[in-house]
Amino acid sequence: MNQSWSHAPRQARPASILQIAILLIAVLLLAACGEEIEVSQSTVVFGDGTVERSVEIWGRTGDRETPKEAGWLADKARIRLAEPESWRVRDREPGHLAAEARFHDVSEVPSTLAHETDYGTVFDRSEIRFDRSDQVILTHSRYVERIGDPFDRADLTAALEALAEWSVEQFAEELDREFGGRVDPSPAQAFLRGDARRLAGRLFGEGSTAGPLMDRAEEDPRAAEELAQVLASFGVPPLPPSGDDDDATGGMILHLVDWARGRAAASLRDGDGPISAESLDFWPDEESLGEAFGAAFDLEADDLPPHLEEFGRLSRRLLQSMSGYYGDGSVPSFHFEYRVELPGTLIRTNGTPVEDGCLWYLQNDDMRIGAELSVETVELHRDALVRLGARRDFEASDLVRMVQWFQDLETGEALRELLAEAVDAGSLDVLLDEDLEGSLQVPAVALHGMLDPDITRWPPTR
Repeated sequence: MNQSWSHAPRQARPASILQIAILLIAVLLLAACGEEIEVSQSTVVFGDGTVERSVEIWGRTGDRETPKEAGWLADKARIRLAEPESWRVRDREPGHLAAEARFHDVSEVPSTLAHETDYGTVFDRSEIRFDRSDQVILTHSRYVERIGDPFDRADLTAALEALAEWSVEQFAEELDREFGGRVDPSPAQAFLRGDARRLAGRLFGEGSTAGPLMDRAEEDPRAAEELAQVLASFGVPPLPPSGDDDDATGGMILHLVDWARGRAAASLRDGDGPISAESLDFWPDEESLGEAFGAAFDLEADDLPPHLEEFGRLSRRLLQSMSGYYGDGSVPSFHFEYRVELPGTLIRTNGTPVEDGCLWYLQNDDMRIGAELSVETVELHRDALVRLGARRDFEASDLVRMVQWFQDLETGEALRELLAEAVDAGSLDVLLDEDLEGSLQVPAVALHGMLDPDITRWPPTR
């Protein structure tokens, strides 16, 4: 089968660039049928590092009704527990799932949700770290859980790499067909893997959390200025002015194709002579571009040649990696409620303190960007404080200060050693040793003032 851009069989009228732009927007903004998913997850971490986690998932239809169809969560909403064998299911109904599990260590805790997509099963990103440090008179615990979209920047890079390689192969085949093998394609292929690939990465937002530059430039004057600077840095001529009714996205695509065609032609030779850009007009023209993008998004295209089917698959993969799972308008509306509880007194969190720990509320956009749940607590060592004859009633600000002193890179370790000597001696006076180095003496004296019950608290207004 002939697999060229310009001679592929056409079963349907090819899409115009304007149709392509409209279709891309429709795909990105495509509304789901209105399904809503509520996820409530509770995590309790114990002093020995074991973890108890429970999760409940509720779903309702686009009519805001409770699902009646068996398997609705998996079949309609296309979600399930990421590792079902790790959980004990307490309740399962068409629109509700409740499960719980106990893990020996945070490293064993799996991602909560898996999603069925057109590209296979993907898992929410999840990484947990739990640290406990013994500071003689207290234990400091820190829990950090990073969660986010199944698709990350690495997926975007992989999708761009795959499309670049597809372009390299297709160009070589086209060149061979048009010139009968007289032209060595390798210089142009180096351009496609080099400048063309790097420019695509800049335009599609590779390595950036702000999103595709082309999209932002349509609304944000600063992004438009950045776009102009990026194009100029790659030697792309300025974009011609466009009217109110012009297709800006389509015009940009064709402008970049003309630039790429010119750069590719400039690198090639037919015998001893150069190749003109016009001689590469087969790669590709507006009509074949429309057909290719139509194939990518099933725009009245069927029985396509294999190279266009591959282009469609790679393009959809790129779009998914750009939007992320949670940025895809066709997925349900998600509402996440996370709770985390650690032993001890809470001293710091980026969540909301509640009676049973800390609380976070996240939605689709939060998951697409990625979020971090952070909690820090302190447990006092009563026996050590009693041996020191120290006070045992501390404000949260006292505990924060002590943790800061113990974590100081310059004096923290020495302060802990000095405090351990004080506990062994059963006397706070060890902290007042006049022979201490100046850098250690300051936190030692401050700690003594905080621990000694006979000293008035400082500052006195507390």
